Amino acid sequence: MTDPKLLTFNLNATADLLSQLTGRSKVRKAITSLSRGKDMSAEPEDNPSLLDQAEVQATLWQEYGRYHMPDKRDRMNRWIDNIAYDSELEPASIARRATLGVFEDWLHWSGYNARQWLRTLDECEQRFRAAGLVYHQIPYHLRRPIAVPAPNGFPLDQLPLVRLSQIFETDQSRTKEVFFRPWFQVYDLAIESINTADAHTHGSKSREFLKGINKRFNESCIRLTRPLNILNEGLVWLEDAVAQVHGRSDLGGSEMLASEFSREGSLFRRWMQTFREVELGLVGSKSAFIKGYADTLLTVGVEPKEYWSLLAEDTSWVKMESLNA
Repeated sequence: MTDPKLLTFNLNATADLLSQLTGRSKVRKAITSLSRGKDMSAEPEDNPSLLDQAEVQATLWQEYGRYHMPDKRDRMNRWIDNIAYDSELEPASIARRATLGVFEDWLHWSGYNARQWLRTLDECEQRFRAAGLVYHQIPYHLRRPIAVPAPNGFPLDQLPLVRLSQIFETDQSRTKEVFFRPWFQVYDLAIESINTADAHTHGSKSREFLKGINKRFNESCIRLTRPLNILNEGLVWLEDAVAQVHGRSDLGGSEMLASEFSREGSLFRRWMQTFREVELGLVGSKSAFIKGYADTLLTVGVEPKEYWSLLAEDTSWVKMESLNA
């Protein structure tokens, strides 16, 4: 009868034994020999004490395996078979070399991440249009950069009024407005990264080639930080300035904006001509779009949707003008 002490599986002792052995061959040899009833003490060994430990632990392994399902015993066998030799191991200080598959995954990720930049622009565009809607609801005479006292006596600097009128009361292209310079810088970097990722997603590629693409994408991420910060700071300033001007009056201007031929309504629709989808002709009839979109803004408000992301669907006809010219 087997000694009851041998039926107690000592997992820590087994781990210690395996860590002392120089390879999997000795473990397998000890287990196989004991399972066949072979007397291993008759074989010469460099380390007899280690062999004694192997005999005890192999017996424990046999007894342990009897009381478990065959699939668990198979897993134990596979685990022992897959123990690496010393020659197959590398020092922890040696970094693993990125394979071609890793760079292909990075290529897919770079295209996805670049599209996230466009979604960030979509969110900023929504905030910009919401601020513009509030601005145009302010009575015209209260947003003029002239010394006209407000009904509640609330004073306001003239410079913010001038800048707000330049941004919200014009039909000039955004490419000529300094406020939108970082917007186009983010857009251009995103489109460049998307086109590069899409162009090299399929087809034969080498590891070094994809490594170069990944390096350029990382450089684009670094270059993106500054325009994104400027964009966000400018948008926060714009929203605060509109809120200050809006606080000068308790009157609502929705009725004035509904009239297409009122001064406020005319400037409101003039401002819509600066929207990128209108300027680039993505909306069909410009006048019909502006009429319908004005009604939507006054009834529903600014809806979350694709604005700048829409421009990335087909960039063959889009040619951004250089703001540095």
